Amino acid sequence: MISCYFVTGTGRCGTQLLSKILNCSGYTHCNHEYSIDTQKLKKSFYKNKPEILIKDIDRTLKSTIVKYNNLGKIYGECSGHLYPIFPELYRRYENAARFVLLVRNPVDFVRSALARGFFDPNHHHALEHLIPPGDTTMGLRWSQASPLEKCAWYWATVNSMVYRFFLSLPHTLWRILPIESLSMEVIKTLYDHLCLKDFEQAKPTIENLLSIRHNASPGQGDESDLNPFSKEVTLGKLETWSSGQIAVFEKHVLPMQEIIYGKNDSNVSYFHNLSFLR
Repeated sequence: MISCYFVTGTGRCGTQLLSKILNCSGYTHCNHEYSIDTQKLKKSFYKNKPEILIKDIDRTLKSTIVKYNNLGKIYGECSGHLYPIFPELYRRYENAARFVLLVRNPVDFVRSALARGFFDPNHHHALEHLIPPGDTTMGLRWSQASPLEKCAWYWATVNSMVYRFFLSLPHTLWRILPIESLSMEVIKTLYDHLCLKDFEQAKPTIENLLSIRHNASPGQGDESDLNPFSKEVTLGKLETWSSGQIAVFEKHVLPMQEIIYGKNDSNVSYFHNLSFLR
C-alpha cells in the first residue's frame, strides 16, 4: 500500500475535476490546492530556493498525511502548486508515494489561462504564479512579454520541470495524464496506479462527473460549475492567431508539447496542421 499521492499541473488543467474523481473512492481522501501558499511558491521559484516551501510541508501536509493514514485512507492532493516540492516529497516518502503530472494541451491552456487572468494585470482577478529570475533569458524581457507569451512560458516551465524529475524516478511511481485523454478506461488505470481498489463501485459517480464541466470558463456551453474569477474565453484557436503570437507561443511550448502529445495526437484535432508540427 502507498500512503500518499500528489497530482500537479499548471492550473486550468483539470486538477479540481480529478480531485473529485479520486474522492469517489472510499480508499482515499484527496484535497484540492491545500498545502502550498501561492506567494511562497512565487518567491521560492524566483530565488531558486525550494526550501522556502519546506515549512508548508511540515505545517500542513505532513500532519494531514498522517491523519488520513490513521483513518485507513491514502492521502492525496491535486494542486497546480506542488511541482517544486515533488523532489522533497519523494525524498520523504519514496516508494510509498505516487506522482502524477496532469497536462492540458498548450493552446487550450493559454486560452483558458488568459480568461482566468494569468499574467494579465488588466484582468479583474489577475494571477501571477511565477516570475523568472531577473538574470534569465525570460527574466530579462519579462516586462516586455505579453500575457500570452508568459502563459506559454509557464506551461513549458512547469511541465518540463516535472518531466525532468520524473526521469529520475522508477517508472512505476509516476504518470503523465493529458486531461484530453480522460476516460473511464484511463481513470481505471489511474485508480490502479494509486492503489484505489473500488473503481467498479465508484464508476456511476465518476461517469456523472465526466458528463459536466467543472471550474469552467463561461460562455462555452454548460455553465453549472463556473470559475468565479474567469471571464469568457476571447482568444480564438491557434489558426486565428497572428504570426507574432504563434512565433512566441511555439518558441516556448514546442519541445514539451511534442514529448507529451506527439506530432499526430488525435485528441488535439487542430494540432495536425500547425506550423510547429511540420
